Order: sequence, then C-alpha cells, then structure tokens
Amino acid sequence: MAYLAATALTEYRQQYSSASLDKFENRGTGLGLLSLAKRDTPNLISTAEIIKARGTAERATKVQVLQKIAFSNTSVRTCTGATQSSVSALVTLSWVTIANGFHMVPSQYNNNDIAYVEDFKHKMQQMELAMAKEMDTAIYTKLNAVKSTTFTAENAPFAFSSSVVQIPQASKPTYLSELYQSMFQDDFVGPFNIVASPALMSVNQYFANQGAGNSANTVFQFGDFSFDYSNRVALSGGANATFFIMPNGSIGILDWIDPESRRGARLSESNYWTTATLPMIGVTSGLHVQATCADNTTEGGAGLEASVIENFNFSFDYALVSPYISAGASPIYKADILSL
Repeated sequence: MAYLAATALTEYRQQYSSASLDKFENRGTGLGLLSLAKRDTPNLISTAEIIKARGTAERATKVQVLQKIAFSNTSVRTCTGATQSSVSALVTLSWVTIANGFHMVPSQYNNNDIAYVEDFKHKMQQMELAMAKEMDTAIYTKLNAVKSTTFTAENAPFAFSSSVVQIPQASKPTYLSELYQSMFQDDFVGPFNIVASPALMSVNQYFANQGAGNSANTVFQFGDFSFDYSNRVALSGGANATFFIMPNGSIGILDWIDPESRRGARLSESNYWTTATLPMIGVTSGLHVQATCADNTTEGGAGLEASVIENFNFSFDYALVSPYISAGASPIYKADILSL
C-alpha cells in the first residue's frame, strides 16, 4: 500500500459558475414569431384599457370595429338628401392560459456542488423556453388561420395557389420589390414585417449585399422591410424558403395575470401570490409560491424525510390579435420561394 494513499486527493470538480460546458445543452431557439407579435402590438391595439377592464377570466373581452363602406358615386346633383349607414361589429378576443412551474428543496444544496441559485436560474430558463416555444407555435397557427385567401393584384408577377404566393426562382433577386408592388395593388402599404423560416436567411444575406459596386444592385428593395426568423415557421414542400409578409400593425399579443397575483394575495408567509417578469417572453406572469413539509429523500437522500419543499407555479393568459377584415384580402400573406 502506498504511504500517502489515505490522503490522496479525490476527484476535482470545478465550480459550476466557472464553466459553460452545458451552454449548448440548454441553448435557446429562434422565436421570431413571438418577437414580432410583441413589437407589433402597439401598432394594432391599445392594451392597457383591455387588460385593466377584463377583471376576471370569466369576463368576455370584445373590441369594437366599423366595416368599410361601399359608397357609390353619381354624376348628378340632387335636392334629395344623401344617406349612408355604417355597420359596426364586435371582435371577441380568445384568451389562452399557459402555466408551468417547478420545485426546489433547499436542504438538497447543502450536499451538492450546484448551488440553490444556480439550479433555480437553470429551471427558470428552461421553463420559460418551453412557454416561449408554445406561444411561438400558437402565433404561427394564428397567422396560418388568418392569412389572405385572395390575391387580387392586377398583372401580379406571382401565382397564388392554396392561399400561398408562389415566387419562382427567376424572381428571387427582386422578390421584395415585386411583393411590395403586389401588396400596394391590394391597398396595403409599408413598412412591412416579414417572419420567415430560417431558410430565408441565406437568400437575404446574399441579395442584401449586392450593392452599387456589384454588377446587379439588389439592396434598394430592403428599405421598407423588417425581418424576423422562427424555427416554428415550417418550410413548405418544394420551397427554398417560406415566410409571412404583412404591414405594420398586423399581429399583436395581449397578456393578463390572475386577480390573486395582481393583488398579492397572502395566506401565510409560506403561501402567497405575486408577480414575476419573464424576460424571454416579455410578459409579467402571475406567481403562486408555496413552501411546505415533505419527504424529500428521493432527491436529497437521508436526513430529508421531513424537510422543506418550495413550489413555484407561474401562469398568465394571452390573446392573439389580428386586423378585422369583413371581406376581401387579409393584410397577412403567406409566401414560398419555390425550389424550381
């Protein structure tokens, strides 16, 4: 037996905060749909009044709108008084609840290299990412549901099939310019937002760098367009890239928290409601915190048969909003850049 065997160093473990070997294990994702909806909301609807007035989840939320009027001109003056009625309508917002949460066992960290705050931050990031992905997917579903089913631009440079604008390869270098023309003929003007599958990145990077010093300058067309990318925008079959194009003020998202969280209800020092900011999503969430006694030996081992467990339950409601259209083209178009 070696003379110093009993005092040999055991395995070395670097502090968790000093390394980032798990940065790709816990990587984020492209959330362009959510980013666009948050950014575009003020261009579409005023949120403060609606959120304040909702009160409880039982109260329906409706927005007033006026339908367009089809006035008919004449070429004759008359003594008869002109009449024309307006038609109003109500748009009912559809609210969805999203909830998630996790637990913490404080005593578990007395015998662990991972500290309480490190594990808490890890769980928060992963939980918020799961919620953000679900919301990003919901926005994609919403855009698909409200996309225009008509494309009435005269002499439109693109075909329109199954409610999708078909952009051929020949038009790819100037696709934005030609899309602007088509949207203008449907009476939609820029600036425009585009949220796309990641496949559009390479298309834009190439043509956005064909400037005055190149044989073909394609940069001119990018000025009125803002781009977001999401991994939830599915690439259509037979397409190089798929995207939605819409004028400013075409998609919005409202968020609302429950009454108990808003008023900071408290049953005890270890059972209460409050609010918390979720920065990845950009919302304030309701938060119910509970601490109680439980058998935590499964997680922490012997000695935790009767120990503290903390539960953190996050929740909020959200509603997706798009412009009201009584008839005709929607301002939201879906488009494919075709492979052939």
